[in-house]
Amino acid sequence: MIATSKLLPLGGLCLLAAAAWAYLLTAGMALTMTSMTMSDGTTMAMPAEWTPFYVLRVFLMWSIMMVAMMLPSALPAAVVLSDAPSMVGFAAIYTAGWTGFAAAATLTQWLLSKQGLLSDGMSLNSRALAGGVLIAIGLYQLTPVFACDLARCYNGKSYATSCLRCCAPLMLLLFVVGIMSVAWWVALMIFAWSEKASARGIWIARFGGSTLVLWGLLRILAGTER
Repeated sequence: MIATSKLLPLGGLCLLAAAAWAYLLTAGMALTMTSMTMSDGTTMAMPAEWTPFYVLRVFLMWSIMMVAMMLPSALPAAVVLSDAPSMVGFAAIYTAGWTGFAAAATLTQWLLSKQGLLSDGMSLNSRALAGGVLIAIGLYQLTPVFACDLARCYNGKSYATSCLRCCAPLMLLLFVVGIMSVAWWVALMIFAWSEKASARGIWIARFGGSTLVLWGLLRILAGTER
């Protein structure tokens, strides 16, 4: 049973995750593309210009996305802490780590965009590159380093850093399937939670990793770029 003193911070964390999802499903979706009205009255999608303001918006989008996707899976680890201040401190460290990842993801998105490697749907437009990313993520899921970090997550040891090392590579899958794909946000959130929360999480991770490797090989073998 959860102690009464923990209910307030736990409720706050739940509200934070809910607010993050609400933002992503409303204002966050406007980050995909800008549009231009043509002479015949139709609209055409146009890539956004990477101004400093747009960089900030993309960074905030990634940061809020990580809170929405990763904070729910960390709630069980927060609940077992001794008191409310410990829970708040844990959440602050955890979100700070994922904010750092958001900065790296923003930089990656900018570099890919500048090189013309992202489609209008914000996914890699090269089958070979997408396949290579899938294989790299999948192989990492099969490594002893990943298994060690996953076990530490499950046992609540160095949770913030272990979770970041476990799940950050998996989040890069968004560059393959589409950064703004709501279905994949939900799928990755559930998969990350199932890996960390189950005593058999390593087998879930290995199945997922093997699937990604196979998927990557099929993408490469598919031949020409889209």
